[in-house]
Amino acid sequence: MAQHIVKDSHLPIFVQEVDVASTVKGDDWVGKGAIRGLAGYDGRLAEDGKYYTTVDTAAEVRFDAVAGAFAIGDSVYRKTDGSAFVKAATADHVLIGVATRAKAAAAGKLFVQLIPQAA
Repeated sequence: MAQHIVKDSHLPIFVQEVDVASTVKGDDWVGKGAIRGLAGYDGRLAEDGKYYTTVDTAAEVRFDAVAGAFAIGDSVYRKTDGSAFVKAATADHVLIGVATRAKAAAAGKLFVQLIPQAA
């Protein structure tokens, strides 16, 4: 599934640097506890031997090839394994943000305004 940052928050308070796997590339989904968003760049090796990237937790992002209908303002939950998006909380989905554009039920683009540190 392709994903892309549509609009950065432009607020440093919402940009978090987190440790990631060495395989993380820019625009990959990153979820570290309550910090969720797209990687700002490929993971970079630091002096401590870990790889790091930045995550803008308040950006607007686009996810391609998403099934299911969403209305503007619907809550968006993402399955913890990254495989699906839904509008209602379940045991294996976490809140990531709200839909910023209406989307028909057919597979297509889902635009989401991330909510920093959503529960």
